[in-house]
Amino acid sequence: MLLTKLGTFLWARGLGLDRAIVMHERALEAFNELNKGDDFEIALAMYNLGADLRASHRVEEARRLHTNALEMLQRLYPGDHAEVARALNALAIDMSVLNEVKTAYELHERALEMRKRLYESDHPDIATSMNDLANDALRLGELKTAQDFHVKALAMRKRLYSGDHPDIGISLHNVARVNVKRRQYLRAMKLYKLALGMFRRLYDGDHPYIAITLFDLGRVYQKIGLRSKKRILFDQGLKMEQRLYPGDSEYIVDRLITVGRSYLPGRKRRARQRYEEALRMAQNLYPGDHLQIVLSLACAGGTYSRRRQRRKLYEQALAMSQRLYPNGSQVTASLVFLISATYFPWQRQALKLCEQCLAIERRLYQSDHAEIVQSLAYLAVIFLYRGHFLKAIKILHESFLMMGRILKSKKAPSL
Repeated sequence: MLLTKLGTFLWARGLGLDRAIVMHERALEAFNELNKGDDFEIALAMYNLGADLRASHRVEEARRLHTNALEMLQRLYPGDHAEVARALNALAIDMSVLNEVKTAYELHERALEMRKRLYESDHPDIATSMNDLANDALRLGELKTAQDFHVKALAMRKRLYSGDHPDIGISLHNVARVNVKRRQYLRAMKLYKLALGMFRRLYDGDHPYIAITLFDLGRVYQKIGLRSKKRILFDQGLKMEQRLYPGDSEYIVDRLITVGRSYLPGRKRRARQRYEEALRMAQNLYPGDHLQIVLSLACAGGTYSRRRQRRKLYEQALAMSQRLYPNGSQVTASLVFLISATYFPWQRQALKLCEQCLAIERRLYQSDHAEIVQSLAYLAVIFLYRGHFLKAIKILHESFLMMGRILKSKKAPSL
């Protein structure tokens, strides 16, 4: 029991996930030696170790442990039990991370129904289950179901906690997220502001919830055309996360690229500063070739007005992408397309590179795709500039037909 508590303590205090895993592994071994059959302490040790493994991205191992823990708890406690519901919830999270969202939804639904039978009135576990179920529904595209569960979770948490509470702030944030998906931007903006105010009152100084909400509110400002406000919030969020997570990290590289994009199309110099910072960090993190270096090079290249400067960085990114993906990838195809656009349409290199990009995309997708439509359209422009009008018309006709098939095949979003 002491080893289990020590492992949980190490994880909770951020004193080393690897050390927490070792402690929970030792606890599981000890309990298995002491108890040869089903035992709550064994199930608890499997549950805790599984949570550690998921946090360290060893999700398949976590799934196996949580499955075993659930089966043991169901044998120990036939019928409804709080620990069985908790194990259902843990396994559901594993399945969600593994992109088996339908299975995750079904497990969260079972946990919710069990908790409703266990607790006759409002309870934090019921609100948590509704929140988790809503997140799965959102990933499945069931926007109305997601909104209903998030709104119910928010209402229950407001009844459970008077005043400010982290769970209320999370629910406000989640309802706002669904409103963004439903394009109800003014409602989302109001809810994000409420969540941001609550998090700021709850946490003195920097906190991950504050930083994430700053970015999400900034994206809403972008949707309604307030680009300058978006940039202000993005900068605030980035500076806070750099204080929260000092040093080089893949997460901060992604954020730097996101903030860099927020300055475009107008403030290219500021965007370039962010992209170059991301590039330096990515090169420090990965001594060899890496996708984040490719993306940083490509983004930095796009901020230069002169074609030769753009082309130089695009070509560096392309060479690395080709080493990373020798059989081709959409990143490679996109870079070939960008390089072709640095040449004037009447130049031979533009035609050669655009045809190369199209060949990669046809091989990758092997069916209709928006990227192929874009490449076809640009190829038609090149042929028009070169005076090959019949070829241009034929290619444009192909692109229009493909776009029509793509639009026809798309399903209307769930409401």
